[in-house]
Amino acid sequence: MWKLIFRNLWSRKRRVAWLFAEIVVVTIVIWVFIDPIIVNGYVESLPLGYDRDRLCLIKTNKISEVSPEYDPTRVDSVAVADDMRNLLTRIRNLSDVESATIVDWSYPEAMGSSMSGFKKDSVWITIQVMPLVRGFDYLTTFGMKAIPGSPGVDELQDMTSVRGNVVVTRTVAELMFPGKNPVGHYFGEDEDDFAPEEGDYRVVGVIEDVRAKSVTSLPLLVFNYNDFNPDITYNIVVRLKDDTGKGRFIHDFKERMSAEMRSGNYRCYDIIPYEKFSKESAYASGITNDIRLKTFLSLFFFANLLLGVAGVFYLQTRKRSEEAGVMRSFGATPRRIRLMLLGEGWVLTTAGWLIGCLIYLQYAVKEGLARSHDNTSYDVYDPSWVYDLPSHFIAVSLVVYVFMLIVVSAGISIPAWRISRVNPVDALRHE
Repeated sequence: MWKLIFRNLWSRKRRVAWLFAEIVVVTIVIWVFIDPIIVNGYVESLPLGYDRDRLCLIKTNKISEVSPEYDPTRVDSVAVADDMRNLLTRIRNLSDVESATIVDWSYPEAMGSSMSGFKKDSVWITIQVMPLVRGFDYLTTFGMKAIPGSPGVDELQDMTSVRGNVVVTRTVAELMFPGKNPVGHYFGEDEDDFAPEEGDYRVVGVIEDVRAKSVTSLPLLVFNYNDFNPDITYNIVVRLKDDTGKGRFIHDFKERMSAEMRSGNYRCYDIIPYEKFSKESAYASGITNDIRLKTFLSLFFFANLLLGVAGVFYLQTRKRSEEAGVMRSFGATPRRIRLMLLGEGWVLTTAGWLIGCLIYLQYAVKEGLARSHDNTSYDVYDPSWVYDLPSHFIAVSLVVYVFMLIVVSAGISIPAWRISRVNPVDALRHE
């Protein structure tokens, strides 16, 4: 069978040369289209590092000084902190609420962010810093987990605020302190001239990886302890109990929000599911539109290319009715004819795919492949397959190969089925 397949291809080399060239070009183009789609799919499959399903975001504001409801006696820092704690207590006392915490300008999925650079070997690593207000059940409300060897989240979220103390994610710990428990160690302490100063980052705990945004894979994150700031308008994140319907809770909360959910000059004015907040954040940052545009264009061109390839093989196979009739007259079974035609397509596809991938590899080595975040310096330390060129290239190449085989097989199978079952006399007379 295989000897016949290669003999047929060689005898028709001039006819199949342009098919071979088309497969090479289509392989390269599909690589360009499908690579970012695969990487985006990989990012979406990664765990967030916290339990978002039972979270709601309650938006708060402070009553205006010109409002008749404004209380001028509740403006000092102690009174403002007491009012926020009182509001949190009211929310926590709701029968459907498991826990609640306050968040300010930077927290998971929020638009606000703060970055710090740290030297690792000869590379500067950019790490996102989020504030953690102690004493407000931040880590347990989000459902974050401490790793073995670290203090538990209950202890971490209630630690006394000391300048420089931070809680880091597992990836940061492994990156900055490989092979040892980082608790009690300082960032940069392995440098020869290091001497700890006030404000230097000192690790007091390690939690499992948390992604700052669901649209990026970046797990480089540290939480920096902050005290309650009366000048900041905090929002509230609540975790609902397992048996609570989120839609019903949000409806009931809005019913009683304006009358009951206020304390001093703090009041709640809206509540949304955390998933909706995540989508709004991604949309506002432009990431959602960018992904949608790239995906739409990729799928459009991808579909057109594959339909074109399938159509070409369809037409080429239909023209071989006479050849199929001759083979039938010599005793070939319909199954053997179909396998021969499919085998020719598979051999041609495999050869064209290999050449196309090797050509694209030259570009990949120089310019790189699709990425899952924008932190260039982190690539050296990212253990995932996305930043390992051989693994990334082989994985996406195999996906491209499977797509090409499916399309070519579809283009050949339908006409091959028809011409393999026609009467030999009829096929020869028609030709």
